[in-house]
Amino acid sequence: MNAFFKSLHWLMLLGATFGISSISAAQTYTGPRCFGSLCIDQEVTAEDLIHRIGESSSAWDRHSIRDERTILSFFVSQDSEVVGILLTDSSNQKASAKDLSSKAKKDLRAWKTGEDIGLDSSEEGIVKAYGKPTGQYEFQTQENGAQVTVKNLSYRGRVNGVVKSADFTMRNGKASRIEFWIQGDPGPTCLGYTCEPQSARAVFRELGKPKNMTANTDVICYQSEDGKSFLSAYLGHHGEADIDVAFLSDFPNCLHKTASTTKNSLSEWKTSESIHLGSSEEEVVKVYGKPTREEPVNAAKCCKYMIPGSRKGDHLPDFGQKVLFYEGMELHQTGFGIRNGRVSFIWISDSE
Repeated sequence: MNAFFKSLHWLMLLGATFGISSISAAQTYTGPRCFGSLCIDQEVTAEDLIHRIGESSSAWDRHSIRDERTILSFFVSQDSEVVGILLTDSSNQKASAKDLSSKAKKDLRAWKTGEDIGLDSSEEGIVKAYGKPTGQYEFQTQENGAQVTVKNLSYRGRVNGVVKSADFTMRNGKASRIEFWIQGDPGPTCLGYTCEPQSARAVFRELGKPKNMTANTDVICYQSEDGKSFLSAYLGHHGEADIDVAFLSDFPNCLHKTASTTKNSLSEWKTSESIHLGSSEEEVVKVYGKPTREEPVNAAKCCKYMIPGSRKGDHLPDFGQKVLFYEGMELHQTGFGIRNGRVSFIWISDSE
């Protein structure tokens, strides 16, 4: 999926370059309470944070600093409060991302959690410090001509009702990226292969590229061979690299457009907390907490807009009886369709 906080001050193209965080869970947060100079129980402005760590005012302007090995970025709300930070190994970043950063005065590798977890920490050390992750995914990728195993460990939960999160991206067993949010999103942020960096390319790799696809194609559609699961997705502004909207359902969800048939069992696609088509409503609420809002299904009001290519007068499918919505910061939102107590669709959007 693409970047979720479009009005925040982004220093890097997180969706394409770094991948996406996993899902915020309803249980108590067990991840780090502090990371470097930022703690989950604090409210701090970007200017205050820069002052704390002794960096120059240019870091405030760019919201990013770097040294020879590391880039530190911080994300700021419209109220100028820091809501998240990202520490990453600069060897995995493009030169353009490095150029956006001010030069740090201090060694950024000194940034660690209160449990002494930082870049290059092992998966074993992270799990020992924080327990079993609330979500994780793993994939293989090519970097500098070599195959690399990338694994993401996510810790999501609530403190006094507010979602907190920490994500550790492991490359060949060592932490290469740490993302820490003191104000996170409820609900999932990705689904199946859309959790990988350059999510559209990952989907094409697994499902095959749709026939008759052109440079102007903005919607892709698939159906499983057994005809029991369906996927539609809107491609993002980065062309074939990213997906902005993913819609997985147990009914056809592309109208006036031929879906490509795939041997991949779409019904097995899951969120990082293993929510999938057919999961119970109770499981969804247990994982993600009380929905932001709940609406009865009214195709004209609630769900018609989810189906690409729908037109006036179309006969719409059976979405279910209600939808559980989880709405995060800015444009990010998720809808779980519920039919007879079970998930009939999962809709995740980062688009207007």
